[in-house]
Amino acid sequence: MEAKGVNGQVTFDGRVLTISRAGFFGWATQGRNEKQIPIGSVGAVQLRPPSFTANGLWSVSVTGEVQSSRNPRGVRQISKAGKDENSVIVKRSQVKQFEALNAAVLEALASR
Repeated sequence: MEAKGVNGQVTFDGRVLTISRAGFFGWATQGRNEKQIPIGSVGAVQLRPPSFTANGLWSVSVTGEVQSSRNPRGVRQISKAGKDENSVIVKRSQVKQFEALNAAVLEALASR
């Protein structure tokens, strides 16, 4: 399963969640990197749908990973989320892909 966002792509094979950066915006904000997260290390996933005037956000929390108190995933901080390696910015046309991805990850988390 794959979902493509503004600044990256997320793939999930049932065991590993992979966040990769391709395209100009992904390279400009994160560089050409790829982060693989085993499903056992996923603490939570979050999908904030885009509004009429702003993009949305999909993000994953990794168990044991230190997160800043200035977390860029806050409501008014979506513009800073482009620099968060665990987040992908979502446009209105991409919501269905991320809803399906979110459901698959939550199902895998519930069954482990």
